[in-house]
Amino acid sequence: MGDSSAAIPMTRSSAAQASDLNALLGILNKAIPNVIGADASSYEESRIEAWLFVESAAYVVPAAISVVLELRVPHHVSTDIEYPTSVEQLAAATGASASLLERMMRILTKRMIFEEVEPKVYVHNAISKVLLVPSVEAWVGLSSDDNLKAAAALLPLLKENNFEIPEDDGNCAFSKAFQTPLNQFQYYFDVDPERSRRATLSMAAFNSTSMFRDFPFPFDHLPAHAVVVDVGGGGGHVSVELARKYNHLKFVVQDLGDSIASGAANKEYAVLPITWQEHGLFEPQAVQGADAYIIRHVLHGFQDKIASQIIGHIAKAMNPATSRILIIDCVVPDAFGSDSIPFVNATDILALLGGNGKQRDAKAWDELVKMADKRLEVVKVWHQGHLASADAVIEIRMAIM
Repeated sequence: MGDSSAAIPMTRSSAAQASDLNALLGILNKAIPNVIGADASSYEESRIEAWLFVESAAYVVPAAISVVLELRVPHHVSTDIEYPTSVEQLAAATGASASLLERMMRILTKRMIFEEVEPKVYVHNAISKVLLVPSVEAWVGLSSDDNLKAAAALLPLLKENNFEIPEDDGNCAFSKAFQTPLNQFQYYFDVDPERSRRATLSMAAFNSTSMFRDFPFPFDHLPAHAVVVDVGGGGGHVSVELARKYNHLKFVVQDLGDSIASGAANKEYAVLPITWQEHGLFEPQAVQGADAYIIRHVLHGFQDKIASQIIGHIAKAMNPATSRILIIDCVVPDAFGSDSIPFVNATDILALLGGNGKQRDAKAWDELVKMADKRLEVVKVWHQGHLASADAVIEIRMAIM
């Protein structure tokens, strides 16, 4: 008998995997000196193992970031390469030990966060400078602190549930890590005001890039004085952005607690056509017959059973002839293996950690809408060109019976 492997046809996916492996080996040949401090050619048999060892310890990066952000190190590092900052200066500014700071910065500079221009001397680079933006600092802080804790609790949670995802959003990795019966954002708003403040501020980070700031739906086609309700709108970042572009519209931002209070108290927003309303996601929709109901970055945080309830409340308030729901969220592209998108994959797991949620593809969104109310239908998915990881707008109307 001949080689049995010869009888197995090379599929597209296996061919792609072989190509990926060859590409990875080429990368590793260059990367291993940085990973293990040795000539890769001397460690031919270890290069893949070394890569796996480092990847499986990738948690050291958010661990280092969380320490650096807590000490406000980005605010003490020079942006001028002519006047870099020594580790001793950082120690004096933060009160932390120079040895500790050196070890944290060693991790980050190898990940292209800050630049070490001389031994133990640092300056900002293009990546680390972004940490000076308050909303980005808040998001990275949340991710490297709260989400890191939640990630460590995922395996114990799944073991307890026979590797099934619990239906209860309050029985998630975050709730296990923080010993609470609440999901991530319920905990922030009901229990921890400081984390709530950081979470609210972090949401603005998603308006700092066109991936999340430019919505492909034609809001300019809505009639004058059309009412747009921003459901779960937090501090109003989406409505503020839209109101500045489309001043013929009127906006109602709905949320609870510190989130809505922070937006209502912002004096810069006072000139915009925005009303602020205390309103929870699971309450009957208070604004009847609005022209559009926006739900942005909310539904991926919940399993279908819960997410459908949020949509269902809105459906009951819609004018069948004129109202629409606009879900602004990720629509996972049809991709597999190496073609899948790391950012989308990561946000899917973040949704799992925070409340047993998930990212959805077009089919899953359609099924969710029908689960909420059989009269609803997805009429169009508006995409941002070919940028698959950017927000899409899922337009939903009431079917005319």
